[in-house]
Amino acid sequence: MKLQLLCFLVILAVAAISAEFVCEEHVPYKENKCNNCSCHKGFLACTLMACPWVKENTYDCEVGTNYAENCNVCYCVKGMGTVCTNHHCN
Repeated sequence: MKLQLLCFLVILAVAAISAEFVCEEHVPYKENKCNNCSCHKGFLACTLMACPWVKENTYDCEVGTNYAENCNVCYCVKGMGTVCTNHHCN
């Protein structure tokens, strides 16, 4: 029983670590519904526009979570807030 519990905790820890956001090359992203971003060697680079229309709640998300928004996927990224893929949906 202890071994099963230990295995479960290890699997849970690996799943939590793998939930961390990693950007993909050639995929367009948008940060907090404002700045355009692109991925360069695993690092997300975003424009630095001032976006007064952006609501603070885009930063108020649970880090590591993600959700679908139309044909895009949004991620809550530590220190960045909400980062979504930026595909044009039909």
